[in-house]
Amino acid sequence: MREFACNDGSDPVMIDEELVVVLQCIREHFGKPLHITSGYRTGSYNARPDVNGSKTSQHLLGRAADFWVEGVTIAAVADYAEKLLPERGGIDATPRTKPTPSGKRAGCMWIPGRKRIATAFGGWDTALAALVTFMAIDYITGLMVAGIFHTSPKTESGALESLAGWKGLCRKGVTLLVVLVACQLDKVMGSSFIRDAAIIGFMANEAISIIENAGLMGVPIPETITQAVDVLRKKGKRRAEIKSGAEMKQVAERWRNEFI
Repeated sequence: MREFACNDGSDPVMIDEELVVVLQCIREHFGKPLHITSGYRTGSYNARPDVNGSKTSQHLLGRAADFWVEGVTIAAVADYAEKLLPERGGIDATPRTKPTPSGKRAGCMWIPGRKRIATAFGGWDTALAALVTFMAIDYITGLMVAGIFHTSPKTESGALESLAGWKGLCRKGVTLLVVLVACQLDKVMGSSFIRDAAIIGFMANEAISIIENAGLMGVPIPETITQAVDVLRKKGKRRAEIKSGAEMKQVAERWRNEFI
């Protein structure tokens, strides 16, 4: 992670997972050392005259990295990067990058396309996509239970009511807000387990609700599904415990050094 850290020595680091994977693929493809000269940038560092970074630089979001590969030209790296990210992202020579030991400029690769809203939630990764999918399925099946089968336990008549529907939407919205809070806590504390644990926990709750809705509609649920949900809940709890044990010690030590 440190190779992506801002060159001003600050602790917070934002890294796009796809960028990390692409750079590792480049390392393995050419079989030579890859050196990152500039990864994540804080706003203050990006605005420095000697950096002269754009106000919309992808470095500010952790989606760009200036780097060079020993003994490989930028053109060769660009050709391979195009195969990894066809018609997406890019790599070029940038005058903002310091010259490499060979005197050549390094290349700058960026990962495009993700909206700022998704970035605030830690990026549109598999976990967040799965959570949103589960939430949508739960809401739709809830509407079916009330509107078609009239067996909803959330209304007195069991039928569809607008107030109950709005309450459901509010709960989904607050769920995403909690994930947002967890993501921001991770950034402040320099950890990564809070967001993951929150998403996994909410996914398990949504999955249980979906199973309940299916049961109210008379749909038999395979035991494999219920077992998988149970495993998901245990995984979220275990993941939080394992990561918190190691990461929280580091976070606590850093906070003691900075604020005590």
